[in-house]
Amino acid sequence: MINLMQSHPVKRQSEKKEPFSHPLPPEHVVTIYLNNKLLTSLMATPFQVKELVIGFLYSENIINTPAELTRITLNQDKRKSQVWVESNTKEIDQKARIMTSGCGRGFTFLCPSDTDGMEPLNSVIRINIAGMTVLAKKMIATATLYNQSGGIHSAALCDPKEIISFSEDIGRHNAVDKVVGDSLLRTIDLAGKIMLTTGRISSEMLLKAFRAGIPILGSLTSPTDLAVELGEKLGVTIAGYIRGGRMKIYTHPGRLSFIENE
Repeated sequence: MINLMQSHPVKRQSEKKEPFSHPLPPEHVVTIYLNNKLLTSLMATPFQVKELVIGFLYSENIINTPAELTRITLNQDKRKSQVWVESNTKEIDQKARIMTSGCGRGFTFLCPSDTDGMEPLNSVIRINIAGMTVLAKKMIATATLYNQSGGIHSAALCDPKEIISFSEDIGRHNAVDKVVGDSLLRTIDLAGKIMLTTGRISSEMLLKAFRAGIPILGSLTSPTDLAVELGEKLGVTIAGYIRGGRMKIYTHPGRLSFIENE
C-alpha cells in the first residue's frame, strides 16, 4: 500500500488564495547492481520494485527468464531502493547505454539499429476496435494511484477480453517493465498479447514490446516517428489516441477489426 504524501499549497481563483490538500505521486530512486557492478538508476514509484527490475533486465535483453537470476537482494527506505542482482548472464557493455526519452535517469541498452535483419512478429491475434476501447477504459478505471494523485502512468498486458497484468509508475517505461516482470514471475506467456499504455509510444517502448513478442501496442496518446518506422519493420501494430471508440492505427492494421464479434 502506497502512502501518498499530502501537499498543502495555495490555489488561486481570480483574486482569491485558498489553501488545499492534494496527494502527490511518490518518486523514488531504484539503483540496480548486476553482479556487484552498477548497472543503472531509475526514477520510479516505490512498489513492485522486484517486478520492475526483472522486467527491465528482460526488456533490455540482459536476461531471457527470471530463472537466470541466482539472487535478488532488495534494500529499501523512504527515498531509495538498492537492488543487487546476481546472474550467470553475459557481461553488459556500459558504453552502449542510451538515455531514454522518459523522465529521470533512465537508460536503455536497446538500439534501433540492432534490429536489422531480425524477423518481424507474425502473430494471428485479432481484436475489434470496440474491444480495444473497452480494454483502455478498464485500464483507466484500474488506475488507483492516478485517480488519487494524477502524474502517474499506467500499463496493462491484455488478451482480447481482459487485463492480465496491470501496473502504475511515474515513468511510462517503468510501468511497462513492471507489467513484463509481473507476467514473467507469474509464468504468463507474453507472446501474442496486447500491451496498452497511457504514455507516448517511443522507439524504446516499441522495442520492449517487440522483445516480449507483443504484436499490438496501444496508447492513449501518440507514437513517435521512429516508433512507427520500427513498428512497420518489426511487425508490431501501433494504435494511438484510443478514446471515445476511436483510435489512429499507424502500422499493420490487419490485426484490428471493425467486426463486433471478432
